[in-house]
Amino acid sequence: MTRPRRLHLPSPWYKHPCKNMPRAFSLTFGWICRNVARVRGFLLYFDPFAGKMQKGTVCYTQYGNFRKGYLMTYYVPLMMNLENRRCVIVGGGSVAERKTASLIDAGAELVLISPEATSPLEQWIAEGRLTWERRGYREGDLKGAFLVFAATDQAEVNDAVTAEAHALGIPVNHAGEGGKGSFISPSVVRRGGLVLCVSTSGAGPLVAKKLSRDLDAHFGEDYETYVEFLSTARKMIKEREPDAHRRAVLFKALAEMDVLASIRKGRFQAWNENKWIAWMDEYREE
Repeated sequence: MTRPRRLHLPSPWYKHPCKNMPRAFSLTFGWICRNVARVRGFLLYFDPFAGKMQKGTVCYTQYGNFRKGYLMTYYVPLMMNLENRRCVIVGGGSVAERKTASLIDAGAELVLISPEATSPLEQWIAEGRLTWERRGYREGDLKGAFLVFAATDQAEVNDAVTAEAHALGIPVNHAGEGGKGSFISPSVVRRGGLVLCVSTSGAGPLVAKKLSRDLDAHFGEDYETYVEFLSTARKMIKEREPDAHRRAVLFKALAEMDVLASIRKGRFQAWNENKWIAWMDEYREE
Protein backbone atom coordinates (compact mmCIF):
# COMPACT_ATOMS: atom_id res chain seq x y z
CA MET A 1 0.00 0.00 0.00
CA THR A 2 1.40 3.37 -0.97
CA ARG A 3 1.86 5.70 1.95
CA PRO A 4 -0.06 8.97 1.43
CA ARG A 5 2.11 11.99 0.81
CA ARG A 6 2.22 14.43 3.71
CA LEU A 7 1.30 18.03 3.05
CA HIS A 8 3.70 20.65 4.45
CA LEU A 9 2.29 24.15 4.80
CA PRO A 10 4.74 27.10 4.82
CA SER A 11 6.12 27.70 8.33
CA PRO A 12 5.73 31.52 8.40
CA TRP A 13 1.98 30.98 7.96
CA TYR A 14 1.31 28.25 10.53
CA LYS A 15 3.63 29.66 13.21
CA HIS A 16 1.80 32.95 13.35
CA PRO A 17 -1.73 32.42 11.97
CA CYS A 18 -3.11 35.37 13.93
CA LYS A 19 -1.25 37.70 16.28
CA ASN A 20 -4.42 38.33 18.29
CA MET A 21 -5.12 34.66 19.07
CA PRO A 22 -4.53 33.37 22.65
CA ARG A 23 -1.20 31.59 22.77
CA ALA A 24 -2.68 28.15 23.57
CA PHE A 25 -5.15 28.36 20.69
CA SER A 26 -2.50 29.72 18.34
CA LEU A 27 -0.13 26.85 19.12
CA THR A 28 -2.94 24.31 18.72
CA PHE A 29 -3.99 25.86 15.43
CA GLY A 30 -0.39 25.76 14.23
CA TRP A 31 -0.05 22.09 15.18
CA ILE A 32 -3.22 21.22 13.28
CA CYS A 33 -2.02 23.13 10.24
CA ARG A 34 1.27 21.22 10.30
CA ASN A 35 -0.48 17.89 10.56
CA VAL A 36 -3.29 18.18 8.06
CA ALA A 37 -4.44 14.71 6.97
CA ARG A 38 -5.56 13.74 3.49
CA VAL A 39 -8.82 11.78 3.65
CA ARG A 40 -10.14 10.12 0.44
CA GLY A 41 -8.68 12.80 -1.77
CA PHE A 42 -9.77 15.60 0.52
CA LEU A 43 -8.09 17.48 3.33
CA LEU A 44 -9.40 17.56 6.87
CA TYR A 45 -8.62 20.95 8.38
CA PHE A 46 -9.64 23.15 11.29
CA ASP A 47 -11.48 26.33 10.36
CA PRO A 48 -10.97 28.84 13.21
CA PHE A 49 -13.68 31.09 11.80
CA ALA A 50 -16.34 28.33 11.86
CA GLY A 51 -14.91 26.82 15.05
CA LYS A 52 -14.99 23.25 13.73
CA MET A 53 -13.22 20.75 11.52
CA GLN A 54 -13.97 21.01 7.79
CA LYS A 55 -13.32 18.80 4.79
CA GLY A 56 -12.27 20.27 1.46
CA THR A 57 -9.60 20.49 -1.19
CA VAL A 58 -6.58 22.69 -0.57
CA CYS A 59 -4.50 24.69 -3.05
CA TYR A 60 -1.59 26.67 -1.67
CA THR A 61 1.47 28.66 -2.58
CA GLN A 62 4.48 29.57 -0.49
CA TYR A 63 2.96 32.74 0.89
CA GLY A 64 -0.75 32.13 0.34
CA ASN A 65 -3.61 33.21 2.59
CA PHE A 66 -5.96 30.84 4.41
CA ARG A 67 -9.56 31.00 3.18
CA LYS A 68 -12.34 28.48 3.95
CA GLY A 69 -10.46 25.30 3.29
CA TYR A 70 -7.95 26.44 0.72
CA LEU A 71 -5.19 28.94 0.26
CA MET A 72 -5.75 31.71 -2.27
CA THR A 73 -3.78 31.77 -5.51
CA TYR A 74 -0.59 33.78 -5.17
CA TYR A 75 -0.70 36.16 -8.13
CA VAL A 76 2.48 37.93 -9.23
CA PRO A 77 1.92 41.56 -10.32
CA LEU A 78 3.54 42.49 -13.64
CA MET A 79 3.81 45.69 -15.67
CA MET A 80 3.69 44.75 -19.35
CA ASN A 81 4.62 46.78 -22.41
CA LEU A 82 1.93 45.96 -25.00
CA GLU A 83 2.88 48.52 -27.63
CA ASN A 84 2.38 46.96 -31.10
CA ARG A 85 1.58 43.59 -29.49
CA ARG A 86 -1.34 41.63 -30.94
CA CYS A 87 -4.09 41.27 -28.34
CA VAL A 88 -7.30 39.37 -29.12
CA ILE A 89 -10.54 40.19 -27.32
CA VAL A 90 -13.42 37.76 -27.76
CA GLY A 91 -16.68 39.50 -26.90
CA GLY A 92 -18.36 42.79 -27.67
CA GLY A 93 -20.17 43.78 -24.49
CA SER A 94 -19.38 46.09 -21.58
CA VAL A 95 -16.60 43.84 -20.23
CA ALA A 96 -14.86 43.76 -23.60
CA GLU A 97 -15.31 47.52 -23.81
CA ARG A 98 -13.46 48.05 -20.50
CA LYS A 99 -10.64 45.72 -21.53
CA THR A 100 -10.32 47.46 -24.90
CA ALA A 101 -10.13 50.97 -23.40
CA SER A 102 -7.00 50.20 -21.39
CA LEU A 103 -5.37 48.31 -24.28
CA ILE A 104 -5.91 51.22 -26.69
CA ASP A 105 -4.06 53.51 -24.27
CA ALA A 106 -1.23 50.94 -24.18
CA GLY A 107 -0.79 51.10 -27.97
CA ALA A 108 -1.64 47.43 -28.50
CA GLU A 109 -2.61 45.96 -31.88
CA LEU A 110 -6.21 44.97 -31.13
CA VAL A 111 -8.46 42.38 -32.72
CA LEU A 112 -12.09 42.19 -31.56
CA ILE A 113 -14.05 39.03 -32.33
CA SER A 114 -17.78 39.35 -31.80
CA PRO A 115 -20.99 39.44 -33.88
CA GLU A 116 -22.03 42.63 -32.04
CA ALA A 117 -20.27 45.52 -30.29
CA THR A 118 -21.18 48.37 -27.94
CA SER A 119 -21.37 51.93 -29.25
CA PRO A 120 -17.93 52.94 -27.84
CA LEU A 121 -16.38 49.85 -29.43
CA GLU A 122 -17.96 50.70 -32.78
CA GLN A 123 -16.61 54.25 -32.45
CA TRP A 124 -13.07 52.97 -31.85
CA ILE A 125 -13.45 50.60 -34.80
CA ALA A 126 -14.52 53.50 -37.03
CA GLU A 127 -11.45 55.44 -35.87
CA GLY A 128 -9.21 52.54 -36.87
CA ARG A 129 -8.05 51.77 -33.36
CA LEU A 130 -8.88 48.07 -33.61
CA THR A 131 -9.82 45.42 -36.14
CA TRP A 132 -13.29 43.91 -35.90
CA GLU A 133 -14.01 40.33 -36.92
CA ARG A 134 -17.82 40.59 -36.98
CA ARG A 135 -18.64 36.97 -36.16
CA GLY A 136 -18.47 34.45 -33.37
CA TYR A 137 -15.26 32.89 -32.08
CA ARG A 138 -13.70 30.04 -34.07
CA GLU A 139 -10.89 27.73 -33.08
CA GLY A 140 -7.67 29.07 -34.57
CA ASP A 141 -8.55 32.74 -33.99
CA LEU A 142 -5.84 33.10 -31.34
CA LYS A 143 -2.80 32.20 -33.46
CA GLY A 144 -0.14 34.89 -33.24
CA ALA A 145 -1.71 36.61 -30.24
CA PHE A 146 0.40 37.94 -27.38
CA LEU A 147 -2.52 38.27 -24.93
CA VAL A 148 -6.08 36.96 -25.05
CA PHE A 149 -9.23 38.12 -23.27
CA ALA A 150 -12.26 35.82 -23.11
CA ALA A 151 -14.95 38.41 -22.42
CA THR A 152 -18.27 37.08 -23.74
CA ASP A 153 -21.45 36.47 -21.71
CA GLN A 154 -21.37 32.78 -22.67
CA ALA A 155 -19.45 30.52 -20.29
CA GLU A 156 -18.89 27.78 -22.89
CA VAL A 157 -17.34 30.26 -25.35
CA ASN A 158 -15.07 31.75 -22.68
CA ASP A 159 -14.01 28.22 -21.70
CA ALA A 160 -13.23 27.32 -25.32
CA VAL A 161 -11.17 30.50 -25.81
CA THR A 162 -9.28 29.84 -22.59
CA ALA A 163 -8.59 26.22 -23.55
CA GLU A 164 -7.14 27.22 -26.94
CA ALA A 165 -5.00 29.94 -25.35
CA HIS A 166 -3.61 27.46 -22.80
CA ALA A 167 -2.86 24.98 -25.59
CA LEU A 168 -0.95 27.66 -27.52
CA GLY A 169 0.89 28.92 -24.45
CA ILE A 170 -0.73 32.38 -24.64
CA PRO A 171 -1.63 34.24 -21.42
CA VAL A 172 -5.43 34.49 -21.19
CA ASN A 173 -7.91 36.34 -19.01
CA HIS A 174 -11.24 34.60 -18.35
CA ALA A 175 -13.77 37.33 -17.56
CA GLY A 176 -16.34 35.01 -15.97
CA GLU A 177 -14.08 32.87 -13.78
CA GLY A 178 -10.64 34.40 -13.29
CA GLY A 179 -9.18 31.18 -11.87
CA LYS A 180 -9.61 29.42 -15.21
CA GLY A 181 -7.31 31.89 -16.95
CA SER A 182 -3.62 32.54 -16.45
CA PHE A 183 -3.95 36.15 -15.24
CA ILE A 184 -6.49 38.55 -13.80
CA SER A 185 -6.78 42.31 -14.34
CA PRO A 186 -6.55 44.57 -11.26
CA SER A 187 -8.36 47.85 -10.70
CA VAL A 188 -6.05 50.67 -11.77
CA VAL A 189 -5.50 54.30 -10.77
CA ARG A 190 -3.20 56.33 -13.04
CA ARG A 191 -1.46 59.61 -12.42
CA GLY A 192 0.78 60.01 -15.43
CA GLY A 193 3.65 57.60 -14.89
CA LEU A 194 2.34 56.62 -11.45
CA VAL A 195 0.30 53.43 -11.69
CA LEU A 196 -1.51 52.09 -8.62
CA CYS A 197 -3.05 48.64 -8.95
CA VAL A 198 -5.49 47.00 -6.53
CA SER A 199 -6.54 43.36 -6.53
CA THR A 200 -8.23 41.04 -4.05
CA SER A 201 -6.93 38.04 -6.02
CA GLY A 202 -10.42 37.55 -7.44
CA ALA A 203 -12.10 37.34 -4.02
CA GLY A 204 -13.96 40.65 -4.22
CA PRO A 205 -13.77 42.70 -7.44
CA LEU A 206 -16.22 45.29 -6.08
CA VAL A 207 -14.05 45.74 -3.00
CA ALA A 208 -11.03 46.28 -5.27
CA LYS A 209 -12.95 48.99 -7.12
CA LYS A 210 -13.85 50.69 -3.83
CA LEU A 211 -10.21 50.64 -2.73
CA SER A 212 -9.26 52.12 -6.11
CA ARG A 213 -11.68 54.99 -5.54
CA ASP A 214 -10.08 55.60 -2.14
CA LEU A 215 -6.64 55.70 -3.77
CA ASP A 216 -7.94 57.96 -6.51
CA ALA A 217 -9.12 60.46 -3.89
CA HIS A 218 -5.84 60.29 -1.97
CA PHE A 219 -3.37 60.53 -4.86
CA GLY A 220 -4.22 63.75 -6.68
CA GLU A 221 -2.96 65.30 -9.91
CA ASP A 222 0.11 66.60 -8.08
CA TYR A 223 1.58 63.09 -8.25
CA GLU A 224 1.57 63.24 -12.04
CA THR A 225 3.89 66.27 -11.94
CA TYR A 226 6.02 64.62 -9.26
CA VAL A 227 6.51 61.37 -11.21
CA GLU A 228 7.36 63.35 -14.36
CA PHE A 229 10.03 65.20 -12.33
CA LEU A 230 11.45 61.88 -11.09
CA SER A 231 11.49 60.43 -14.61
CA THR A 232 13.42 63.43 -15.96
CA ALA A 233 15.85 63.26 -13.03
CA ARG A 234 16.55 59.56 -13.54
CA LYS A 235 17.21 60.08 -17.23
CA MET A 236 19.61 62.99 -16.57
CA ILE A 237 21.52 61.11 -13.87
CA LYS A 238 21.95 57.96 -15.98
CA GLU A 239 23.10 59.97 -19.00
CA ARG A 240 25.54 62.29 -17.20
CA GLU A 241 26.94 60.27 -14.29
CA PRO A 242 29.03 57.24 -15.36
CA ASP A 243 30.12 56.29 -11.83
CA ALA A 244 27.73 53.77 -10.22
CA HIS A 245 28.48 54.94 -6.67
CA ARG A 246 27.83 58.58 -7.54
CA ARG A 247 24.59 57.62 -9.27
CA ALA A 248 23.46 55.82 -6.12
CA VAL A 249 24.23 58.96 -4.06
CA LEU A 250 22.24 61.13 -6.47
CA PHE A 251 19.27 58.75 -6.53
CA LYS A 252 19.21 58.74 -2.72
CA ALA A 253 19.34 62.54 -2.63
CA LEU A 254 16.53 62.66 -5.18
CA ALA A 255 14.34 60.42 -3.05
CA GLU A 256 14.89 62.66 -0.01
CA MET A 257 13.94 65.88 -1.83
CA ASP A 258 10.57 67.24 -0.73
CA VAL A 259 9.46 68.17 -4.22
CA LEU A 260 5.90 66.96 -3.69
CA ALA A 261 5.29 69.57 -0.98
CA SER A 262 6.43 72.35 -3.35
CA ILE A 263 4.11 71.04 -6.06
CA ARG A 264 1.15 71.02 -3.66
CA LYS A 265 1.86 74.60 -2.57
CA GLY A 266 2.04 75.73 -6.20
CA ARG A 267 5.65 76.87 -5.91
CA PHE A 268 7.27 74.22 -8.08
CA GLN A 269 8.81 75.11 -11.43
CA ALA A 270 10.17 72.53 -13.85
CA TRP A 271 13.96 72.29 -13.88
CA ASN A 272 15.84 73.05 -17.08
CA GLU A 273 19.02 71.26 -18.11
CA ASN A 274 21.30 73.86 -16.49
CA LYS A 275 19.60 73.46 -13.12
CA TRP A 276 19.96 69.69 -13.27
CA ILE A 277 23.67 69.96 -14.09
CA ALA A 278 24.20 72.46 -11.25
CA TRP A 279 22.40 70.14 -8.81
CA MET A 280 24.52 67.15 -9.85
CA ASP A 281 27.74 69.20 -9.66
CA GLU A 282 26.81 70.26 -6.14
CA TYR A 283 26.82 66.67 -4.99
CA ARG A 284 30.08 65.91 -6.78
CA GLU A 285 31.78 68.60 -4.71
CA GLU A 286 30.62 67.17 -1.40
